[in-house]
Amino acid sequence: MNNKKKSAFTLAETLVTLMVLGIIATLTIPSVQNFANKRANAALAQKALSSISNATKDLQRENGAIRFWNLSSYEDILKMYKSKMTASGTIISSYPVKYLNGGAYDTTNMFSTSSSFINSDGMLFYIQANLTGSCTIGGTKNDDVRNACIDWGVDVNGAKGPNIIGRDIFGFYVTSDGAVYGEGGGPGLSSATCSTASSGWGCSARVIETGSIDW
Repeated sequence: MNNKKKSAFTLAETLVTLMVLGIIATLTIPSVQNFANKRANAALAQKALSSISNATKDLQRENGAIRFWNLSSYEDILKMYKSKMTASGTIISSYPVKYLNGGAYDTTNMFSTSSSFINSDGMLFYIQANLTGSCTIGGTKNDDVRNACIDWGVDVNGAKGPNIIGRDIFGFYVTSDGAVYGEGGGPGLSSATCSTASSGWGCSARVIETGSIDW
């Protein structure tokens, strides 16, 4: 007959174990959720680029090359794209937005009915405040697109946080040949302008290229 007592956890040991597991969960769950959110936003950024690109192709077939459009009118451009991108027609209330470096961003064009709309996926598309009337928009550095015709900003998850450029708000250039690129990069170029000390716009190309956000 085996007289050895069976080992078992005491109540105190069980409570300590549960407490340790709780601490581990508290430390790890937020980081896991943050990673998942970043991956989701990166995927949405790629979807936003695809939406703009497909709409641009359709519009050029119907209206000719983009360089011949009325590129000085927010209303005209918006009307054209809304007809292709299932706009919901409802602009949500404004909310504060920050650059990646922490500075405050002017959201005037984000929430104006003449320059923005929300699509059926809840993304907020808006034309940034630098229409020139011709295809002369773009960066001045070697790693950026030059001579773009339209500069789109997109908040890929609407009013949900973090509402930071480069993390859930991205920029896209539409060029004179109808191609669409994330800001900060272009054909054969890498996004060298992406850093946490920058505005964050230049991170758009890197997100499109890598499908991830690691900052």
